[in-house]
Amino acid sequence: TYTIGEIVTLSPNPDAGYGFVRWEIDPSISISNNKFTMPASDVTVTAIYDAIEYTVTVTAKDNHGEPTGSGTYTIGEIVTLSPNPDAGYVFKQWISSIIITGNQFIMPDRDIEIEGHYELDGTGLITESEVTTEWVVTETDEYVIIE
Repeated sequence: TYTIGEIVTLSPNPDAGYGFVRWEIDPSISISNNKFTMPASDVTVTAIYDAIEYTVTVTAKDNHGEPTGSGTYTIGEIVTLSPNPDAGYVFKQWISSIIITGNQFIMPDRDIEIEGHYELDGTGLITESEVTTEWVVTETDEYVIIE
C-alpha cells in the first residue's frame, strides 16, 4: 500500500530464460527508471517478459555430413538433430557439452555447439568429389592407400 505522492519503485524479476521487456500500467501513468509517483487511485502494474532465444550451431567434423538442427530455441524446447551423413559414411556420434539422446535434447539456458562425427561405412564407397588419394579395400576389409 502506497500513499498519494509516494515514489513507487518497480523491480522486474524474470524467471530463468526470460528477459524483462516493459511495464504495463493501468491507469496509464509515466514511469522513469522503474519509478512512478503514486496517484490518487489504485494502480495495476504488470511486468511483460519475453523468452530469451539461444543459438544451436550444428556442424560436421571433416565435412562428411550435412547435419541439421542449427537455429534459435528457448529454454525447455526440444531440439531435434538429423546427422545426414554423406555417401560412403555413417553417423558415429554427436560431440557437445550437453547430453543428446535419440538425436534430441532439451534446450538449456545458453548457446550450444554440436559437432557430428562420421566414419566410413565400410563399403569402400566414397563420392568422386571426396577422392584425394586412391583407396583399395583388401580381402579383410582394411583400407589401404595406394601411393
